[in-house]
Amino acid sequence: MPLPTEDEIERMHRYFAVECNNQAWDLADLDNRTDAQTEEMTRCAKAAAWHWSKVGKPINHARANMLLGWVCCNVGWAGDARTYTDRVSAQLQAEPEGVSAWDEALLTLLEARTCLAEGNQEEYDAASAKLDLARAKLNDEEEQAVFDRYRAGLTA
Repeated sequence: MPLPTEDEIERMHRYFAVECNNQAWDLADLDNRTDAQTEEMTRCAKAAAWHWSKVGKPINHARANMLLGWVCCNVGWAGDARTYTDRVSAQLQAEPEGVSAWDEALLTLLEARTCLAEGNQEEYDAASAKLDLARAKLNDEEEQAVFDRYRAGLTA
């Protein structure tokens, strides 16, 4: 079997980055995951980040870290969630090209979720105070609906 060309390898990385990303988000959105689904969610999030590290732009790297932070919140890994949340915040500030209102809104939600995972009520209150402003910047109805669903899942 012949080795793939560099272009083919790049296309494969992009393909698997997208597929793993989408699968991880689908699993992260489930209300009741099985242990096997939780394992698949974490593996897919890590795989997506790895594939994006090979072919992605800075915005893809930030979004991959956003997903990793979200997954860490889902499984109760507060320390790792904080690491990824802080990393995403720094990445979006350092490389603003391609950053959308959705990216900023999702980061605001992730910051609040991370504070909850850490059990830090004071920081959660400060983070949740920014949610209305983040939502107000969203013009897309589908993004607003997803934001509202994620926000409804925040409980202090």
